[in-house]
Amino acid sequence: MPTLMSHILHFGAPFLSAWVTSSVAFAAGDAPKGSANETEMSFVGDWSATGSGCRGAKGSSEGNTTLLVRPPGGALPSTWTLVLQPSDFRLVSPLPRGQEKTTLTFAKECSLRLALLPDSRVRIRNVTASTRLRVGKGTGTKAWTLAELQLGNLAIARHRADYGANEAVSGRVQEVRLIPGRTSLETMPATKCGQAKVLGLDLILAAERATANDRVDAGFEGESAVEILVDVAPCGPA
Repeated sequence: MPTLMSHILHFGAPFLSAWVTSSVAFAAGDAPKGSANETEMSFVGDWSATGSGCRGAKGSSEGNTTLLVRPPGGALPSTWTLVLQPSDFRLVSPLPRGQEKTTLTFAKECSLRLALLPDSRVRIRNVTASTRLRVGKGTGTKAWTLAELQLGNLAIARHRADYGANEAVSGRVQEVRLIPGRTSLETMPATKCGQAKVLGLDLILAAERATANDRVDAGFEGESAVEILVDVAPCGPA
C-alpha cells in the first residue's frame, strides 16, 4: 500500500486515502472504572497518531503526542472539544555533513485516527478542525502544507497552501480551518442516533529544495495545536 511519503515523492503532492481502522489510541490516560469521567470519556474510544511527525496511542505512555478531551459545557453545550498536540511536528531541512549527500525532497506527516462512540441519545451533527501553521523558506525551494479531515470513509474538508520556488517567506503564518461544506465534494454526511464513526485527520508539511544548502523551517505557530470540534444533536423518542 503506498504511503503518504511515496505519494509526495511521486506526484509532488500527497493524495490522502481515507482509510479506516479500529485500532485507534489516549496519551492523556484512560479514566478508571467507576470514576466520574468514565461516561464523559466513553464518547472517545481508541485512538492512535502515527507518522514521522507524531506518535501516540490510547493507554500508552510512549510517544510525543497527547489528545486532550473536553466534554460539552459552558459556551459549547453540545460540542466535544479534542485537542491534538504532537510536540515534534516540525519540518527542518537536513544539512549536508562534509561530503555526505542529503535529501532534497522531504516531509513530515501525522495521521490521527480515533473512534467516536455516541450513545443512543445523540448523533454526530458536525465536525470541524483548526490550527495555525508557520512556514519559512528561501527562493529556489518549493513548499506546501496539507490538512485533511475525514469521517468514516469520506474526506469532509481539506486545506492546502503552496509556496512557489520564486518566493522567499519568513515565518509566514496560515490559518487552517477545516469546515465541511465549502465545496460540493467535501460535505458532512448524515449520521444516525448512536452511530459510531472513525474520525481521521491527516497533516503534512513538505518541501522540495534546489540544493542541499537551502533552508526550510515549518511547523505549528508558537504553542498552537489542532483543535477538533465534534458537535452532537439530541435524538427524539423512538
